[in-house]
Amino acid sequence: MAPPSVPDQNSNPGRSSGGQSKFNAVRSALIISKVQLGSYVGIAAESVGISRWTLNRWRQRGERELARASEFVDYPDVLVADIVDAIEDAGGTIADALRTPCVEPFQPEEWPFVLLMHLLKRARARVACEVVEGILRQGIKDKWTALAWYLERTHPEEYGRHRPYATADHPEEASSRDAAKAPTAEEVIERLREYREKVKYGA
Repeated sequence: MAPPSVPDQNSNPGRSSGGQSKFNAVRSALIISKVQLGSYVGIAAESVGISRWTLNRWRQRGERELARASEFVDYPDVLVADIVDAIEDAGGTIADALRTPCVEPFQPEEWPFVLLMHLLKRARARVACEVVEGILRQGIKDKWTALAWYLERTHPEEYGRHRPYATADHPEEASSRDAAKAPTAEEVIERLREYREKVKYGA
């Protein structure tokens, strides 16, 4: 790992048009903590006074910086994960992770956004894993539906209902879409098991 560099104290990441920086470790840590408890990212941001638009800009800056860093090192996302893991293992908090000094090849003014983006992704993934485990533990008991509802809305690509849509070539799909039924409990459980196997074996 490259030796850490100290961020420029004169830089002000996340500066608003009024000259006041809304970005700080405490506010960002609150957003991540709320996401870890199951809140939607946008709602978590608004609860601490940050608009969804602003948060999306911060996340995009983190993504762009991560892409730039990949030109200099292999797997920069793993580098960030290792740093965050080390802080967690040492008993550090989310705010501690967000205050981590910048490391090469990242730019000091963009480093906070890389950490924020990474920690938000990690928080969402952990919640999803916990919900999946909860559903699999519950089996087809009565409480699994609430957990499935949460997954369907927070991770639609993986857990949403995939229904056919009408096209110019296949207008009949409209009726089949409208007639689509919600999956049974057994079908949802099987879908989750299949997804877990794909993740396990990297499919």
